[in-house]
Amino acid sequence: MTGLVQLDGTNGADLRDTIGRGRDVIVALRVDPEAWRQVVRAAEDEPLLADYTGALGVQTVTLTGYAKQDGAWFFLIKNSW
Repeated sequence: MTGLVQLDGTNGADLRDTIGRGRDVIVALRVDPEAWRQVVRAAEDEPLLADYTGALGVQTVTLTGYAKQDGAWFFLIKNSW
């Protein structure tokens, strides 16, 4: 990676501006294990992360695009999973 710039805060306008200039934005997302335990697969009816016991997890994704629909902004996310 070259030309890295750290953006301050989580300002959506700054994210859109950076992406609009052709630069991807790397974002770390905090994963709440309790929230994941509540998500179930419809067919198997079991938690997606049944054996996860850590206090927190972090997943890094890349924001590569954005669009506005019905007055709300949405980001295109590339995920490594």
